[in-house]
Amino acid sequence: MISVNLKAVVDSEFLGLAIDEVNQSDLTDERIEAWTTELKSFIKYNYELFAHHLYELDKGLRHLVLHTAPIEVVDDMIRKLKRMMCHFIFRN
Repeated sequence: MISVNLKAVVDSEFLGLAIDEVNQSDLTDERIEAWTTELKSFIKYNYELFAHHLYELDKGLRHLVLHTAPIEVVDDMIRKLKRMMCHFIFRN
């Protein structure tokens, strides 16, 4: 039987890493490494995009920024917004 944590399903799409320790345990380490590399790349890209949005906001090229980010980087983003004295709303 396959067990899926419902929190890992968003809009009928599985978010996470599926591991088959019974039939393919020899691939687990490789899959975890590839998945974490992909996540790190996404987080880096997401933060660079956020920084670019703030640059445009500071230069008057935009008046509003709506940005979605992984929870792991939110504290850094809030610190940056406070340093820039930006008004912001955070929703979890």
